[in-house]
Amino acid sequence: MRAAVAAACTLVIGFAVEDMRRRAVSTKASGRLAGEEAQRVRRLERMKAALRRAQERLSALSEALPFGMWELDGAGSQIVHASDSYCQLFGMNMEEIAAHGWRERVPPDDAERFLSAWNARGDDDIFEGEYRVHAVDGKTYWILSRGMRLTAADGTTSWAGFSLDITQRKRSEQRISLLSDLGRVLSLSLEPQPILERVAELLVPRVADWCAIDLAGRDQGIERAVLVHRDRERMRAARCLTNSAQLAALLGTASARVIASGEPILVRSFPRDVHQSAMLSPEQLATAQAFRADSVIVVPLIARDQTLGSLTVAVDDPWQRYESDDVDFMGIVGRRVALAFDNALLYERERRVADMFQRASLPASLPAIPGIGIHAHYVPGANEAQVGGDWYDAFQLADGRIGISIGDVAGKGLHAASVMSTVRLFIRATALEGLAPSLVLARANALLLNDKPTMVTALFGTLDPEELTFTCAVAGHPLPVVVDAAGEATTGVPVAPPLGITIDTSFPEQTFMLPLGSLMALYTDGLVESAEDARYGEADLVKAVRKARSAHDANPAEGIAKLLLGDAPPSDDVAVLTVQAAAKPLLELDLTLPAQPVSGRLFRQALRRFYLAAGVTTDAIPMLQVAMGEAITNSIQHAYGVQGGVVRVQGRVESGRLIVEIADTGRWRGPHDDGGGYGLQIVRSIVNDVTINTDERGTIIRMVHPIGRFIT
Repeated sequence: MRAAVAAACTLVIGFAVEDMRRRAVSTKASGRLAGEEAQRVRRLERMKAALRRAQERLSALSEALPFGMWELDGAGSQIVHASDSYCQLFGMNMEEIAAHGWRERVPPDDAERFLSAWNARGDDDIFEGEYRVHAVDGKTYWILSRGMRLTAADGTTSWAGFSLDITQRKRSEQRISLLSDLGRVLSLSLEPQPILERVAELLVPRVADWCAIDLAGRDQGIERAVLVHRDRERMRAARCLTNSAQLAALLGTASARVIASGEPILVRSFPRDVHQSAMLSPEQLATAQAFRADSVIVVPLIARDQTLGSLTVAVDDPWQRYESDDVDFMGIVGRRVALAFDNALLYERERRVADMFQRASLPASLPAIPGIGIHAHYVPGANEAQVGGDWYDAFQLADGRIGISIGDVAGKGLHAASVMSTVRLFIRATALEGLAPSLVLARANALLLNDKPTMVTALFGTLDPEELTFTCAVAGHPLPVVVDAAGEATTGVPVAPPLGITIDTSFPEQTFMLPLGSLMALYTDGLVESAEDARYGEADLVKAVRKARSAHDANPAEGIAKLLLGDAPPSDDVAVLTVQAAAKPLLELDLTLPAQPVSGRLFRQALRRFYLAAGVTTDAIPMLQVAMGEAITNSIQHAYGVQGGVVRVQGRVESGRLIVEIADTGRWRGPHDDGGGYGLQIVRSIVNDVTINTDERGTIIRMVHPIGRFIT
């Protein structure tokens, strides 16, 4: 194009100069005219010199463009001229370029896309397209070709344009986009493994055909954490390889070197015959050949000056071979991934400690009461949420009642778990002093205001197993729900704010009746709140309690949680505690407790309910309690030594008789070996039929008496 334009201009000026000379010779009649013609000739000579200089500048400018200029014929199907720099890009001469040899250097997909756009240009006078070129220097460039339709005076057309190197621009755009998406991906989870998996899935196929993440294990070992390939079939096949990816001799060693040194490695390209490594079995070799790579980058994952592992990316496309600046970019990616992964490890460690602390702070067992079932269920929140401060508790009081508390500490993490443990134990300790529920919460409120400024919702109450009542005080906590045998529901009235807000607060008490066959549910608010904080409503909760009451599950608390939460973990921690009264009176008794003095009160309490169910009058019960109490005390005091044991009390009504058996697995000591102690004499004075059986398995005191004697 440049040569054609220059030749045309030179020819035109030459014709003009020659014409002027001829006219100068023929016009000798006037000196003035000759002078004018001479000036015109000189001007034309200067124009010719200026054109020559412009031509030289145009040539210099054309060659200054890294990838030069080009010209096509009018049909746009044939290259008729290309600058030297354009030819040098492809490593071809003009003839080879004109013969479409340039397509050998362009990826087939890019060439097809570019030519399709060119053929669809229509009547537009401007064209712009992008493609990649694998240049003779071994590098891959992004090229922007921009052309314009030119129309000569005679109406003929051609296309002229230039090519620009936009490699850095394209890479910058791609990298900025990738880093933006990486930030979003890293913020999606606080779990270590999902973070690595999502990172690998982001990198493939945007910057790699496959990606592997290795972690530094114990004893200087390396553990493969993630392997992702754009071809799922190849990824599954690759798992049979020792190092789960490229050849063991290459990438296994590369990961180890990077983890050990903390420095990245670039394998820009390597021969295909490396895939024929004799180190692999035939099966592994077949997999390696299918799972090959043309270029590989391995960067360390470093956080807080500690190398956590390595990130490997690889491509199998020569058009996408990595360069040194790709190593720098992957280093940035590696640092961000390492920081997020390290934070997730720290969070997981804190969560695990908090979770263990919280579970250790919950009671290991709940009181066993004949005819009354106390059950609990705890569900931690979703993995992305921190451990909360939910708790439940149930324990025996000195007067035979059962203390029950449930609550939720505001906040998450170790602090919430620590406050939870403190408040739960404080409520238990205060209740064991014999204080009423309202006073127990008042003291807990003072504790929080003076020592631990934290808001806590709480409920504490006492369960009377004999009267089947539950008296409680509530501090901003969800109220109990009681469903009786007929399915009727009862709930309380909120009357007090949470603990830890103000000192001038009273906590009025409420009493709930627990008739035979009823179920009472206590719970924390995570049970009735979804991730969007939308309440299910009292009707749904009552429905769940009603269904759990009639389902006769081993653990109604767990059943209620499953009905409302399903299988998905809740957004917040959940604690549920249920108290279920037997559907029938306690006509059979079977209770085993530690051989300790405090157990005597619990045995007498259970026996009283057994007597009432059997029809014994309240006036006659004290006399029977004396007899049974003496027998139980003998077993507790004389059956075991310092190691202790258990005492079992069984009672039933049979053929109009009350039958009570008190058994231990120890060996009675001293004068009581023959059953002739003072306490047993009292028993015999009240109950006529008393037998004592002793063998190597222990001692059984059997007391039988006609029930009619105690019925009026």
